[in-house]
Amino acid sequence: MPQHACQQGRRDTRSARAGLIRIGSGFAVVAAILWVSLAAAQVLPDAPAGPASTEPTAGSAIPQDRRVLRRPVPAAAASAGFSPEVRVRLAEDLGEWTEAVRAAVLSSNVARIAEPAEVELHTRLNFPLTLQLANAWEPKELWQPVFADDGDPWMPEYMPRTIELGNLVIEDYAAPLRAELDRLGRVNALLASATPARDARTVTCFLPRADTPVSPTCDVPVPSPGGGAGPLPIDTREPVRFAVGNRTSRPQYVALLFVDSDKRVTPVPLQAGGPLAPGAWVQSDGRTRIRNRGAYWLVTLASEHPLAIDPARPDRALHEGVVATVTRRDLFDLPIVPIGGGIDVPEFSAPWMAEFYSTVPYTPAEIDADDRQPEGQRQHLRARSGSPGELAHRCGGTLIAPGLVLTAAHCVAKGHFAGAGAVRVFDTRRVRLGSLSLGRGGATYAIDAMAVHGAYRPEQTPNDIALLRLKPDRGSRDGVGTPIALLAGREGAPPLRAAVPVAAYGWGYTGVVAPQADPLFNASGELQRNPGQLQVGELEALGWATCRKRLGSDLGPRMLCAVSRRDPATGRAPRHVFSCRGDSGGPLVREVGGRDMLVGVASWSRGCGYRDTPSVYTDVSRYAEWVERARTQLRSGQVVLVDDPPAARAAAD
Repeated sequence: MPQHACQQGRRDTRSARAGLIRIGSGFAVVAAILWVSLAAAQVLPDAPAGPASTEPTAGSAIPQDRRVLRRPVPAAAASAGFSPEVRVRLAEDLGEWTEAVRAAVLSSNVARIAEPAEVELHTRLNFPLTLQLANAWEPKELWQPVFADDGDPWMPEYMPRTIELGNLVIEDYAAPLRAELDRLGRVNALLASATPARDARTVTCFLPRADTPVSPTCDVPVPSPGGGAGPLPIDTREPVRFAVGNRTSRPQYVALLFVDSDKRVTPVPLQAGGPLAPGAWVQSDGRTRIRNRGAYWLVTLASEHPLAIDPARPDRALHEGVVATVTRRDLFDLPIVPIGGGIDVPEFSAPWMAEFYSTVPYTPAEIDADDRQPEGQRQHLRARSGSPGELAHRCGGTLIAPGLVLTAAHCVAKGHFAGAGAVRVFDTRRVRLGSLSLGRGGATYAIDAMAVHGAYRPEQTPNDIALLRLKPDRGSRDGVGTPIALLAGREGAPPLRAAVPVAAYGWGYTGVVAPQADPLFNASGELQRNPGQLQVGELEALGWATCRKRLGSDLGPRMLCAVSRRDPATGRAPRHVFSCRGDSGGPLVREVGGRDMLVGVASWSRGCGYRDTPSVYTDVSRYAEWVERARTQLRSGQVVLVDDPPAARAAAD
C-alpha cells in the first residue's frame, strides 16, 4: 500500500495519528530547537562548610561595628502584608476554559481570585492550549531577559518567570496547579510569620561577594567605607556570604532560609550547629551563589530550642517559641545569561512556506506508555522529546493568498480528524508563517475555516488537498509571509512536462526508507529526526505514464511524480532527493519567468527514496478551479466539503 509522506501520527488530541513528511535532500541542516524555559533563581552550596569563624575578616559578612546588634531594626526591614492565601488573576486569553481553570484554582484552600494578584494564569503564546503560571508579584524591572521561542532569534525579551502546568484539552494541568498554589501558600505562611521589628531576636547581614572586604548590607543601617548604605553589586560568578547575629540576652538556635524569586526555599548552611551566644555571630561558609536577579527574601528563624527545617514544608518550623525575621531585597543589576537561544537563520528564501503544527503536547504518561510499546509500535517519543518543535510538527503548507494556506487533506482530515472530527483542527492546530526554523520564529495564526475536497477519503490517496483560512490573534502580527506568485493551472501556466526542474521544501526525514518499513528508522536502522531548518531539494518531473508503470494503479490521474534531478551530461543524479515523513502538505515549486509557481502538494510515497522510487504530489494544475471554489465556500468555524466544479469533474472523469 502507498505510504503517506505525512505521519498522521499516533496522537492528535489524545490518540490520533500525527502528520509528518519530509523531502530528503541528502544535505540536511541539523539544529537544536529549544523551547524557552525561564530559570528559577537558585542558591546553591558548592561544597561542605569549613570551620566556624565569628571574627570579621576580609570577605566576612560580620560587620566590624558590633553595635549593629544594639541598633533598632527599621520597620521597613521586615516584610509586611503577607498572607497565607495566594491571589490569582485569570487572563482573558483563557476564553472558554476560564470556568474550568477557575474551579481548579478554587480547589486549593489557600487560593482565591483577587487583586493585587501574585500569580497570573494564561496560555502560552502560539500554543493557546498550554496553561502557564506567571510570577505577577515582581515589577517589570525584575523580569528576566530570555530568547523567547516565538520572538526575534537575535534579541532577548523581558518576561516574568513562568512555568508550564499542562494542556487545557488533556486536562492535565489541575494537579500541578493545585500543588503549586499549595506550595506558594506554605511559603506565604512563612513570610507572613515575620515578627514586628521591635521583637526581632536577630540581625542578618549579607555580603554580595565573599572575598570583598567591605561592610555588609544588614537588617539595620550599616555605613559603608565610602559613605551611605546603598546596595552592593552582585556577581553571579562569585559566591556570597551571610551572617546572623544574636540580639538577645539568651542563647538562640538560628537557621537561615533563602526564598528566591519563585518563592522556592533553600536552607543556607551556617558554620555552627549549637546555640548562638548572646552578642555572637555565625556566618555561612561563603560558598553560596545567587543564580538569578529578582526579588528574594531572607528568613531568619530563632528559637531557644533546636530547629528542624524541611525545605519542602518550611511552615512546619513555625511552632511556638520560634521567631521569624524576614527581609526582602531586589536585585536589579544582576548579570544574566538568557536561557534558550536559537539557530542561525539563513537568508529568507521561501516567504510562502507554512508549518502546520499541534498545540497539544504529549504528556509524560503518554511518553512512558510509548516506552512500554513493542519495538515495532513505538514512536520513540522520549528520544525525540528534546525538541518540542519536532514533536509538535505535523505538515507543511503553502501561502497562496493573504490568509490562505494550501495543504494536504490527510494532514487535516484523517485518523482522529476524519469526518466530524475535523473540527478539532480549529482548537488543536495552528499555522506558522515567516520562518525557516522548525517550531520557532515568524508568527503564528489560528485556523478560522477549512475546506476539504469532497471526494477525499481517509486512508486513500486521491484528492489529497485542503484549503485553510487563517485568522490573526495575540500570537500573530502583520506583514509576515508573502504568498507564492503563481498557481499552476491558472491561465497562461505552462504544462509540467517530464524532466522539468522542480524543487521540494519541507522539514521531513532525510534518510532512505524501504517500502512498508517504519519511517522512523532509515535503511541503516538509525532513528530519524526532523531537521531544525527548512530543507530544499532539486528534483525533476517524471512523466505520468512512466510513473504509472512504476507505481501501478495507486497513481491517480490528478497526481504528479518527481525524482532526483539528473545531470544531462552524465545521466546521474548528484543528490538523492525524495519525500518522507514530515513533508506532507508542503510545496513542490517550479520557476516560471523568474517567479515561483506552486505545482504540487506533497502527498505520499512508497517508502522514502527507496531505489529512486518517485515521490508523489497532488497536481495543483488539476485543482486550480477547486481552489477558487473552495475559497468562496469557506465559513468561519466550519469544515466544509467542497466538490469539483462540474467542468473540472467531467475533465477528471
